[in-house]
Amino acid sequence: MAEKNKNNLKTLRGLFGAMPQAVVALADGGVVYLNAAAERLLPALEAERPSETFPETFIGTEPSEFTSELLLRGERYTVIGAMMDDVRVLSLYPPARDDAEEGDRALHAVAGGVRKPLSALRLAFDFALPAIDALENTKISLYSAMMYHSFYELLRISSHLDIVADALNATGRIEPTGFDLTALCRRLTETARHLAQTQDTAAILFEARERSLPFRGDSELIESMVLNLLCNALAFTPKGGEVFLIVSRSGNNALITVRDTGVGIPPERQQTVWARYAYERDVTDAKAGPGFGLTVVQHVARLHGGFAVLESALGRGTTVTVSIPLAEKNELRDAPQDVLPQGVRLPLTELSPILGSDKYLQRYLD
Repeated sequence: MAEKNKNNLKTLRGLFGAMPQAVVALADGGVVYLNAAAERLLPALEAERPSETFPETFIGTEPSEFTSELLLRGERYTVIGAMMDDVRVLSLYPPARDDAEEGDRALHAVAGGVRKPLSALRLAFDFALPAIDALENTKISLYSAMMYHSFYELLRISSHLDIVADALNATGRIEPTGFDLTALCRRLTETARHLAQTQDTAAILFEARERSLPFRGDSELIESMVLNLLCNALAFTPKGGEVFLIVSRSGNNALITVRDTGVGIPPERQQTVWARYAYERDVTDAKAGPGFGLTVVQHVARLHGGFAVLESALGRGTTVTVSIPLAEKNELRDAPQDVLPQGVRLPLTELSPILGSDKYLQRYLD
């Protein structure tokens, strides 16, 4: 028996002695091995019963393998347990120190990797689509529209990954210009209404409580934010309902409000809707998307010095209001005034989850 324990100890030292994470080996209710990292983390463990530090489920022989968490010294460690013969081995991994930075880099890398093949696809589509359209074959034209639709959905995910990556690390930049916020929101309402007019969607209504709101900000980011709000509202408001886009002013702040008469959000989920991926969605719902929309909205608002708030009642609808400081007059004096873009690239991208493939036929893309 002594020889077996001696051999076990030798094996444990060889396997885990140099590992940076803490490793603890338990047998017969006691500690049989601690590597150097474990001795630093749990200096009194050998003099204590393991049950004073670890739950009974960590100490027993069943389950043979598990992953769990343990609070030690005010920090939450990931614990991986495994059996080696009759020895329970626990590996304790500390909380990651650079989660945000690593997540930021990873998401930017994924977004960049997706954009490369998307660029090639777009080039191929642009060459092929006129020839396909010239065939005047309805079925083939619809298939090409389905490909374009998928392209825009992937483009939306790629751009959202970049924004979520910035949100993870509280970074990001804007390219501010001067423009009329009321005019931009009116145009987006008209474009969304035009694109969704043959869909089984709610009515889209616009209300301007300020005839004009001179604004200085990143027009493309603001446009993406507003379209995301419209997309969310339309996705969860059935036909026969209403979606309102309202532009108003409160003191020195512009208010952009999207209110719907849709299904609403359950109270227990409302506290987590701004968290990335936290809002549970039905993966079988084609309109659901990956769940980045509200993260995009909040981050764009923060980049402009503002914030977003949400109110919702189950069965009665949801209201999201974005408050953003207006520019001072002297800031607008020398700012170039945007000629608002009239294209549909951003609407086709940001509204892609709720649009049908027929909206991606040649006549919409010209």
